[in-house]
Amino acid sequence: MHSMICYTGEGLHSGNAGTEATRPRQKPQAGQGTEAMKRILAVIQIIIIILIVGFGTWQLYLGNFELALAGFPFLVAYYLFVVSIKRRP
Repeated sequence: MHSMICYTGEGLHSGNAGTEATRPRQKPQAGQGTEAMKRILAVIQIIIIILIVGFGTWQLYLGNFELALAGFPFLVAYYLFVVSIKRRP
């Protein structure tokens, strides 16, 4: 094992310059964690919409017209929810 000297901006450090003990801490930026959360929620919403439409298509294929249309009020409610969020200031 060899000793390495590295300049990190705060002074000279030798040895393990990349460890948590010597690396300066970065401040978390505003909205950094929310981007991942928005992406996860978007994927979950797409999956739910695909399941509702898929269920309706499957029931229509089986000849159950009432059950085929039973999931579409959920899609209308989802649409109204999304539109109301976008119109908020």
